[in-house]
Amino acid sequence: ATRCPSAPPGPSAPSQAADCLWTQEFTVTGVRLSKKRGETDRAYLTDANGDRWTADADKDPILAGLDEGDRITGTIWRGEITEISADGDTQRTYDAPADMGTRAFIGALIVIPPGMLAVTAGLWRLVCIRRPDTAPGIVAAQGLAIALFMTGLFSPIFAAGEQEDFSNTLIAWLVMAAIAFAVAIGYVSHERSRKAEKARAAEETEAAATKARSV
Repeated sequence: ATRCPSAPPGPSAPSQAADCLWTQEFTVTGVRLSKKRGETDRAYLTDANGDRWTADADKDPILAGLDEGDRITGTIWRGEITEISADGDTQRTYDAPADMGTRAFIGALIVIPPGMLAVTAGLWRLVCIRRPDTAPGIVAAQGLAIALFMTGLFSPIFAAGEQEDFSNTLIAWLVMAAIAFAVAIGYVSHERSRKAEKARAAEETEAAATKARSV
């Protein structure tokens, strides 16, 4: 959204929900900082006309330091406060318009890696269906695809909470994906070692039986 090209008459924001951004001064009439899971931090504001507004945002850097009577600047878009500023700090509220580019990248991160891996694992299973030695790798690949999908779903929450930040989301995704890869590799290594040990035990048993028959 762009800034409104000209300020409307009077001290208040446009009476209708405009597609441009309008900046206005507010007085803080109350602040609610959540203490329970699921509650939202909120500032209660009053404009020059006495109309009441709310701004839902994270505690930091502004909400936690607000007191009743403080003056802050709010940016309004489509009838909602999308940004607040005070004492040189600025933060977006939960009503800020979504960055569609960031959302598209995060969506691709959720869908593409596990989707490609799941397709690869499926084709691998079809091609190598009669080769039991490939089973651990196929199982690991399928499990990893599920793990990457869950990683994609949860990484935006761990990275930025209510806000969407692709850089932090990517970092969180890479960390969790690395853990998932390590678990998958460990599983394949363990299964191969177990099968090799089982094969050696079978060979030793067969050798002992052969020796016993030859005596």
